Amino acid sequence: MEYLKYIPAWNGNREKDYPITVEIKPLTRRDIQAYAKQIKRKLRKGFRDDFTDNAAEIQERQFFDNVGKIENLTNFLTHQAITTAEQLYDAPGMTVLITEIIDAMEDASTLGPDEIKNSGPPSAGD
Repeated sequence: MEYLKYIPAWNGNREKDYPITVEIKPLTRRDIQAYAKQIKRKLRKGFRDDFTDNAAEIQERQFFDNVGKIENLTNFLTHQAITTAEQLYDAPGMTVLITEIIDAMEDASTLGPDEIKNSGPPSAGD
């Protein structure tokens, strides 16, 4: 599937001269269900009614599988450019941005023109 160039609203980004852009692959309902089916829930050993699951790992895999190149984003601690899904996922203070990107992947069919930037061919990083 082809990437869309998404412009997050996070931190007033859409009003900036050089906004952050993120290549995302829109997910179909079937894609979302396939990720959801991978979530396993189990009872923790030694705890009566205490369950654990792998939802965080599945969400991370979904993010890595469906985010391409990132532009105009810098890690505020290291001042290094963040250009990959892995770098963004590991950077501190980015949970709200990551959640927005995941929501955009899942809702890509409803994104408006101010949220999608016209883009060229898919990312070479795929």
